[in-house]
Amino acid sequence: MATQRLWTPYNPGHVIDPYKMYKRLREEDPVHLSQTNEWVITRYTDVKFVLKSQEFRSGNRLDWLSKGVQYFKNQDEDFQHISSAINSFLLFLNPPDHTKIRSFVTKTWNDHNVEAMIADNVNQLLSKLNPKGFDLVKEFAQPFPVLVISEIMGIPKEDYLQLKSVAVNMQRSLDLYHTYKELVELNKTSKIFVEYFKKLIRLKSERPDNSLISKLILSNVSHNYNLEEKHLISICIFLFTASEETTANTTGTGLYNLICNPEKYAYLYTYPEHIPSAVEELLRFDSPVQLLGRIAKTTIPLGDKVIPEGAALTLVLGSANRDPLQFNSPDELDLLRSPNHHVALSSGIHYCLGDWLGRIQAKIALQLFMDKFPSLKLDDQKLSWNKNLAVRGLQSLLVSAA
Repeated sequence: MATQRLWTPYNPGHVIDPYKMYKRLREEDPVHLSQTNEWVITRYTDVKFVLKSQEFRSGNRLDWLSKGVQYFKNQDEDFQHISSAINSFLLFLNPPDHTKIRSFVTKTWNDHNVEAMIADNVNQLLSKLNPKGFDLVKEFAQPFPVLVISEIMGIPKEDYLQLKSVAVNMQRSLDLYHTYKELVELNKTSKIFVEYFKKLIRLKSERPDNSLISKLILSNVSHNYNLEEKHLISICIFLFTASEETTANTTGTGLYNLICNPEKYAYLYTYPEHIPSAVEELLRFDSPVQLLGRIAKTTIPLGDKVIPEGAALTLVLGSANRDPLQFNSPDELDLLRSPNHHVALSSGIHYCLGDWLGRIQAKIALQLFMDKFPSLKLDDQKLSWNKNLAVRGLQSLLVSAA
């Protein structure tokens, strides 16, 4: 019989390694009504069905944030900046707003010739790493996607360090549950982002250049999208945050899993033509985005349960990607896995907007990193994972040349 104890994501052991908890949920109660009254979905087929179905809408994270803001409204704290920052986050939108915003961004962001620029930024960071010992996450995996997206968007390099630090905090908007203290911090982060991009958008409106932000401003006018300034600001926050944190975690966690399997690290160094396949497997094996939220638009059966209209669902992508009914030996890191239809980048209309950029960055980063470091070893350390249930990543990873 299923119990509430099946879903204990804040257990310290489950923050470090959630996959045993996922396995138990898949086996004992794959459509699980948790103690917080949301349905936790862990099987691949169920997760994929919900992602592609029109009977579910996005938004329970936004709804819960709004409820949290309303609940704490009497605490003499104004949380308006959170709403200002996330009003156009594609993850939270539904048609027709989602269709409009996604079309606006994809039609504007049509220049994918970024390989040389990515390689240049990666090489800049690699040249500064000390083979005797460095922090792979803080000195490499986190900075390089920030440099890349900053250059694409037209953000001055001198500003990227400040934005990198607040982008990590912005990821809290995707998490499951929020305390009053966390909402206060998220509101401060949102205010920094809103004020920064408000100034930058006005600057580029007056002095346009070839950056993505300038193109968004021009496209909004020339194609009559009629988006307000607040929507442009939120889109910029989303593009910067999503591009930075997901790629940073894919790279950092991916390299960690390769270093933990030195024979696989050596294989990939010897046969770099398999890096594209390896990137897909690293995404599947330890997904940077672990959870997504949906809300049932109608009463609908799922598995052996019936989901009532209006119910909140938590889709566990990290569990779906370890489902043995979909993947042979799912707990094994198989760099040549084929087919590999993982859902690490979601599916359906909310499929990751920047999947192409994330994949290119990961491939180039792995290739150049392994060229410089044919082998690495982990230094003695206690690993610290981000305490964010939705976005999985290491806070730090000390390594040295083997």
